[in-house]
Amino acid sequence: MNKRLVTKKETMDILHVSITKLKEMEAKGILVGVQGYGKEKVYMKEDIDKLEDDLCQKIQATKDVLARV
Repeated sequence: MNKRLVTKKETMDILHVSITKLKEMEAKGILVGVQGYGKEKVYMKEDIDKLEDDLCQKIQATKDVLARV
């Protein structure tokens, strides 16, 4: 399985979050980043995709509830 790594900047762009929120997510254990070969912190794309999917499911659930009202 090919595990793609993404930078902090790419992660923030994908999830549409600020650096502050990204650090919060790490502190809460929602997202795990590690020091790459340079100074840049990297994240697994697979983990980011899962967070994105979870968010989309929450949005869809909210839309479903609102449609029933």
